[in-house]
Amino acid sequence: MKPFYHGRVFINSENILKNAKLIKPGDTITIRGKGKFDFIEIEGNTRKGRQILKMQKYV
Repeated sequence: MKPFYHGRVFINSENILKNAKLIKPGDTITIRGKGKFDFIEIEGNTRKGRQILKMQKYV
């Protein structure tokens, strides 16, 4: 299941339909059924070249 194609992902209240959107620190990400998150910073990279993100979940 790809949540992007089903209209479940929002960045700063904008519905995102493709995973090509770049996020920056301070952005709010909402995923229906999972919750709301604040993007804090990029912490580093994995050995495969993926980025490690620091997120904070709303409570």
